[in-house]
Amino acid sequence: MQEVFIKTWEKREQIGLEQSFTSYLFKISKHMVYSALRKENVEKKLKDYLSFIGTEIYTHVEEALAYKQSEIFVLESIEKLPPQ
Repeated sequence: MQEVFIKTWEKREQIGLEQSFTSYLFKISKHMVYSALRKENVEKKLKDYLSFIGTEIYTHVEEALAYKQSEIFVLESIEKLPPQ
């Protein structure tokens, strides 16, 4: 509500006297709501993307660590085998 008031105050000189002030307020409010929803949607998409990337990076690190541990286990097991 405060943002609508500020926007109205900033545009006070552009408001036509022949135009309905109520419809003007409604139009400003509607556009501000649409803008806020678009911004929220973009932020949600960015958050989801960053979460996905973070999970993917973590998974790659975890897989690399598991692979390295498996490799060490196999090499140690081969060394324990008799020469034959």
